[in-house]
Amino acid sequence: MRQHVLVAYDIADDKRLRKVMRICKDYGDRVQYSVFAVQVSDVDLAILKERLLKRIVASEDRVMFVRLGSVAQDGEAPHRVDTIGLPLELSDRKRMLF
Repeated sequence: MRQHVLVAYDIADDKRLRKVMRICKDYGDRVQYSVFAVQVSDVDLAILKERLLKRIVASEDRVMFVRLGSVAQDGEAPHRVDTIGLPLELSDRKRMLF
């Protein structure tokens, strides 16, 4: 089952920051400067975490994963995130590109 996850990061080094951003971009949409909304299975999420762990320095950087719930049959986001101003528009990513 696929789920919506917010991935937020605070990376101390600009070079590592760019690498983390590129990895997150493979999985979903940027919704804020250091926040991505992704749709992943449990296996995809484990792979994403492993890829990110190889790029960060654990004593200096932080990556946070916030599970928002299952992806609905129609791919719509659950109504757990409200925005003011621009709406949150998520693409339906059913297949990962590596």
